[in-house]
Parts: sequence; structure tokens; C-alpha cells
Amino acid sequence: MIFGIIILVLAAGIAFFHYMQGLFSAMISATLAILAALLAVSYHEQIAELLLGSSIPRFAHAVALVGLFGFGYLVLRLIVDRLVPGNV
Repeated sequence: MIFGIIILVLAAGIAFFHYMQGLFSAMISATLAILAALLAVSYHEQIAELLLGSSIPRFAHAVALVGLFGFGYLVLRLIVDRLVPGNV
């Protein structure tokens, strides 16, 4: 119950932030999130087996998936922020 409320509040905060930034920025962010998710889902098994399999075997796949998504989104967002000037 509490977890569901926290997720709803978090989703509402993210939606409000994107509403304030504008439609163009929200579309860029959504596209980058989709690309980062594709990257994470595609490569998390290899990363989990190579790097994390022996140290934390129970959580290796989850850590690899979240880490790849976060790193991929961060890198893509930094590239797009450099290419597209602010307030467009």
C-alpha cells in the first residue's frame, strides 16, 4: 500500500516536471528512456555474468539492469543536451 502511494507520488512528480519543461523536452526524454531501456535489456545478462556473477549472484541481474539503464540514460541525455540548446 505504502509502496504504491510512493510510486504514484513519484510518477506524478516526474509528470509535473515534464509538463513544466514542455512537450519537446518530454518527447526527447521519453525517447532516450526507451533507448536506454533497450540497451539495458539487451546487455544486462552478459554484464551480470561477466562482472557481477561471482560477487553478488542473487542480485547480479537486477544491479546490471538498473546500472545499465542509468548509465545509458545519463550518457544519452548528456549527448542530447550538448547537441540541442536549451529553451528550444
